[in-house]
Amino acid sequence: MEVSVVDIRFPEFAKDRGIGFWLRPRNLIASRNDLLRSDNSNSWRYTFGPASPPDRSVPFSRLLEPGHSASEGFCFIIIADTGEGDRSQYGLLPLLYHFRPKFMIIIGDLANPAGRIDGSGDRNKDDYLAGFFEPYRNFDIPIWSLPGNHEYYARGQGQEYFDTFCTRKYANRWSDYGLRLVPQPGTYWELKEPDSPVVVIGLDTGKKGNLDGGRRFLNIGTEMPADQKQYRWLEERLNLADHDGKDVIVLFHIPVLNKGKKDGKRMNTLCRILASHPCVKKVVCGHEHSFQEYSAETVQRFFEIEFGCSTSGIEQKHIVNGGGGSALHSTDFKPRRYQVSRLFPDADQWKVYMKEGGAIMQGSWLAKTLLGKLVMSVNRAYKGDGDMPLYLSFLLVNVHEKGAEHPYTVTPVWMENLYKLYHPQSTGVVEIMDKNPNLYDLEVERCLKDNL
Repeated sequence: MEVSVVDIRFPEFAKDRGIGFWLRPRNLIASRNDLLRSDNSNSWRYTFGPASPPDRSVPFSRLLEPGHSASEGFCFIIIADTGEGDRSQYGLLPLLYHFRPKFMIIIGDLANPAGRIDGSGDRNKDDYLAGFFEPYRNFDIPIWSLPGNHEYYARGQGQEYFDTFCTRKYANRWSDYGLRLVPQPGTYWELKEPDSPVVVIGLDTGKKGNLDGGRRFLNIGTEMPADQKQYRWLEERLNLADHDGKDVIVLFHIPVLNKGKKDGKRMNTLCRILASHPCVKKVVCGHEHSFQEYSAETVQRFFEIEFGCSTSGIEQKHIVNGGGGSALHSTDFKPRRYQVSRLFPDADQWKVYMKEGGAIMQGSWLAKTLLGKLVMSVNRAYKGDGDMPLYLSFLLVNVHEKGAEHPYTVTPVWMENLYKLYHPQSTGVVEIMDKNPNLYDLEVERCLKDNL
């Protein structure tokens, strides 16, 4: 496939954004906060402020344009691990603009490296500015989200996230950057509409994915209790969805099924809840920077083997959807017990990514430092952190009008190469933040994969 020769113009970035983002000492230290501080996020999330409304349920129509009924149909985007504020994140903007979603949901890690807010306007110190407000400026749509582990690393231990998305404390920021603020009920929530066939439930998996509690830091102090309040709330919402005959898409940041095996996080109760409700059709997570799809048959085996659950009547797929703009993680792993149905980038594409990213990193002073060499020897994914708009992904959800033959679809969107989106004969300067990108329809169609 011939690639266009357009000159894509990206905005200026802060010095800590771009090539070798995760190798920069300032970012590396901030992003390893989980190693130095205890995880009490099961308690922290209830100190930020009260849920509004108390049942944490909001109709889809509140996120739609005034006068637009949910029964008329709408589309939205689910994306994760976006917030580096560099070219790899901005590289998805043309596709996001192209589909014109009514709203967007980011499943965590949207303010890397540590969810910090700084009143001076310094992008090196303000992760929400560089990773959220600037990239999505003038989208003029609501954006909801879930906290990832990185949002819990800031000084306020997640309070910054709550203030940004669940209150009007930073309402001026939203309006200044051309975004519509519709405050979330809290760090976990539900979107539901009487006429809509689908319900979206977002959960907060905290700093380390320890919803079942435990894991003291260096065995000092009391163990963190389980988040029984969030679990009870989830059971209530799923019971209602079962009764009403709704399909449910459950979102949370840290996956329990990853790279073909059970992740080591403490969320066993969550898995047993998910396995006991036929209404749950899709479970979508982020955290791992790739796209992985696990079939309903594989998920059934996972629940039965790992948790001893009966899966009669359960038909749900699990999806890792973390290719939203952060540097990619390796995909040349060998699945153990649980086969991956679809993987993006695949192992061969990952080799290309590593080769091209490695070539860029060789010219970076960061890769030549002792710290850089040490980090890359421990985790080779850092070698590919060349800030390239390659092999990125998200989900496009279309909820069709009332009475349609297919009530809704969930479609993976895989972008192999930003430059392929433009016609091979295209030339000249292209602004990456142009809200009306002139994309090559054939290449856009190739980005759309079979529905989940």
